[in-house]
Amino acid sequence: MNEVAHDDCGAVLERAGTPDGSWRRTFGDVDEQAVSLDSLYPQHYQQLGQGRFRGEMTRIDLDGVIVIRERVNRRLMQTGTMRTPSIGWLIESEGRFRFNRQDLEPHTAIFYRRGSEFEIQAAPSDLIGVTLVPERLDDSAWIHALVCDDAPSEGVRRVPCALFDRLQHAAYRALALLDPADPVLRARSNGLRQELIDLMWTVATLPNASGMRRPGRDRTFDRVVRAAQRELSPDHPAPGVSIETLCRRIGVSRRNLFYAFDAVLGLSPHQYLQRLRLNSVRRAIKAQAHADPSIGDLASAGGFEHPSRFATDYRRLFDERPSDTLRRARDRRRDPRGTV
Repeated sequence: MNEVAHDDCGAVLERAGTPDGSWRRTFGDVDEQAVSLDSLYPQHYQQLGQGRFRGEMTRIDLDGVIVIRERVNRRLMQTGTMRTPSIGWLIESEGRFRFNRQDLEPHTAIFYRRGSEFEIQAAPSDLIGVTLVPERLDDSAWIHALVCDDAPSEGVRRVPCALFDRLQHAAYRALALLDPADPVLRARSNGLRQELIDLMWTVATLPNASGMRRPGRDRTFDRVVRAAQRELSPDHPAPGVSIETLCRRIGVSRRNLFYAFDAVLGLSPHQYLQRLRLNSVRRAIKAQAHADPSIGDLASAGGFEHPSRFATDYRRLFDERPSDTLRRARDRRRDPRGTV
């Protein structure tokens, strides 16, 4: 089944789905893409790259083995918690891609334990993930081992080329099941399901590469940025926090703070804080669309004192005016058929 919702910058632009819960959706709203997988891993996206967001998500459900392919065209910060064991790897990325402050390189995969918290710095990229829903699977020894307290540790695995090729080929075969022209292909999904479980176990039990030693300066920069992020709530970054206040709270010089942010995030502290605040105001506009909010008041509450500068910065980051965001949110409340 295919469905298209026409929207100049709408949340869900296109859908394709099957009765078993598999689907493909194209998104024009970063928050809608983030919540589309909330049942598997609640996550939160911050758009850091400038320009209009476009994303695509494909979800294939093999009776409890979920294969996800996610494409994004803008740089994001993704944070969340894994509800189920998962692995993920890059098909391609236009820039640096970091998982829990470690670069993800060719022929590496991430293993997430159930309950793992994660932070991903994603360049425009194409990513595949395989997730297990243990409640829908038989209680085999491997499934139990992946969800028990003694499950393999989370982190990055270096995957031998032959194993990586098998993993990617199996995922591609699963993704081809969305609208299979050959019904025989669909009938073979049970064997593919078990193959993916076996491959996940093999990858999970590879040596963890996350503990590799990195230069002391890199580790110091990571600690500085992490300390600064703890002072800055992504949902409601305090409007009164200045760079000077931030330096004082975490005990670092202004120069070292700038060095750390540039090395870790490729942004200055000012740019990072501004983009957090713009994302926060954008979510507030959408959340209060039913109440006829004052965009000026929301911007002021988010730390923006000059309305014209706020409007310019907002449009530069999201490629739309704040009033466009409000109008679309109101339209979607009146006609929710395009929502996830």
